[in-house]
Order: sequence, then C-alpha cells, then structure tokens
Amino acid sequence: MSYVLKMGFVFLNRIYPMFYFINKLRSRFNKIVFNNSCNKIRLTRPIKYQYRDDIRILSLLHHDAVDMYLLAIKSFLYNFTVGSVYVLNDGSLTESDIELLEHHIPKITIQHIKNIDTTGFPVGNVWERLLYYIDLSKDAYVIQLDSDTLSMKPMLDLHQAIKDERGFVIGNGPAWETAIDVSYMANLIDNWMEEWQVLHVQVAAERVFHLLPFFENSRGYLRGCAGFTGLPKGQVNREMLMDFSQQVSARIGAEKWNEWGSEQVACTVMISKTKDAMILPWLSYQNYGFPSLYKESLVTASLAHFIGTNRFADLTYRNLCLSFIKDYDGK
Repeated sequence: MSYVLKMGFVFLNRIYPMFYFINKLRSRFNKIVFNNSCNKIRLTRPIKYQYRDDIRILSLLHHDAVDMYLLAIKSFLYNFTVGSVYVLNDGSLTESDIELLEHHIPKITIQHIKNIDTTGFPVGNVWERLLYYIDLSKDAYVIQLDSDTLSMKPMLDLHQAIKDERGFVIGNGPAWETAIDVSYMANLIDNWMEEWQVLHVQVAAERVFHLLPFFENSRGYLRGCAGFTGLPKGQVNREMLMDFSQQVSARIGAEKWNEWGSEQVACTVMISKTKDAMILPWLSYQNYGFPSLYKESLVTASLAHFIGTNRFADLTYRNLCLSFIKDYDGK
C-alpha cells in the first residue's frame, strides 16, 4: 500500500469519530429543542373525530413518547377523521400520562402489555404489539401507527384501501414499491452478504424465505416498515403467525430470531399474505430520510414516519410539528 493511501486511511480514522461526535451533539440539541417547543400539543383542544370501532388505530406507547404520540394521533385523526383509538401501554405510562391521553382522545382504549398472551412467541422486542394487532383484527380493520409519525394531508389512498379491505405497508423508498418474489430477494441478499456481511435479523430472515413452506404459492413479499401498516379484518390469525415464526426460527436459530427487528419482519410478512395487499404510494407515505436524497419530498407527503435518528438529525420534524399545532389550534 502506498504511503499516500496509508495516510489517507489514518486521516479518515481520525476524522470520523469527530463527525460522529458532532452529529450526536446535534441530535441531542435538536431533541431538546423539540421537547421544549412541541409539548405545546398538551395545551391544544381534544381531538374531534367520528368514532368507528370497525377501524382501529393501534400504537405501542412509552412514557417518554407521550408528546410525540399526541402529535401523531391528533394529526392522523385530523386528516383521516374516523376510527377508534387503542394504545398498548408498555408498562411505563404514569397515571398522569393516562389522564392526559383520556382528555385529548375521547373514547381511547388503553391496554397494559402484561395482559397480552405471548405463549409460544418471542417475548419483548415489540412482539406484544404484533400479537395485540392481530387480536384486534379479528373483527375490525386495524391501522398500526407509530408515535414518531406525522400526518400532513388528507389520506385518500388509505380510505380506499380500507374500503377495499386491502392491507398496506409504508415503503422503504423507491426501490421497493411493489411486492418482491422471495427467491429474487434471496439472490439480492446473497450479493449483499458477499459485499457487506450483513447480519441484521431482517436480512437473515429474508435470505431464507424462499426455503419456507409458508411462502409456497406466495404472491410476494412487501418489503416495508411496520411503523405504519394496515391489517384487514379476519385475514390473519395467531396460528399463521406461529407457523411463520417457527419456520424462520428453525432456519436462522431462535437466538437470531429473538433479536430486535424480528417483529417488523413478521408484521410485514403477515400483511403480505392478505388479499391484494400493497405498498402505499411513495412519496405520499414515506420514511423520512430513507434515502436521504429525498428529504425535500415532504412537500408532497400525506404522512411521514420520522424513523430512528433521522427524527432529530435536523429540525424538520420539530418544525412540521409546530406547524401542525399552530394550524390545529387555530381551528
């Protein structure tokens, strides 16, 4: 290796930690700014919506995310207008949190996570939410809404999907706009593995889908995100989920399958098995910053999922939340 190349690697190794530290500080600052401004959602009026228990809106909620959740559910109901609201308390919600939720969202149902039967399934890593999701879908259409989403416009696509009893998944960008054949998915991952040695549970599971009896006669796999999904009434049950979970676990090992992220895989697979399920039109429904070169596309979005560290990578999420509070409070 040449001297210049060696010095280049030394320089990169020294400068990368500095950029990482700067980005971490920026995220912490943006989170503080968000918390100090967007808690104004607590001062707004309770949400007005048409109560319909045949359309259920489910979220898993933690104490630290209460303000984000109020922004998510209020902006969603403001633009979607109908449904019934279900919250799965992860065990951290206080009495004050529950009183606040009940004030802002009339007729809300709050279930404690300890009441979810997980027999035979992985425990933790959000599996309780998936099980509750499926239980609720026995006699209603269920929408899963993460607390880090924000709705900006009326959602005509969503109303039509529910009317047609079609499941939906929010997409992972322009590369995944339709269902993918599981054998083709395995071929893609084999190429990725050679180059990057990817070991995430999602990729590990997707790599063996084509070997599972569960996917025989499959219409394909919707590779999306579980943060915003729709599950039609009566099309999925615990037995289907158990069958899939056991088959994957037997192929990749129980330890790997119990890792964080397996619930998201299982959720999107279950929806993929429903009749005429679809990826929601992207960019109208998007994960902000995935990919990063499309960040400016929020001007056309009906709903955005501010996933992971992208939530506080800049002030976009905070500014949109403040804009909603201003518009909502003025009505």
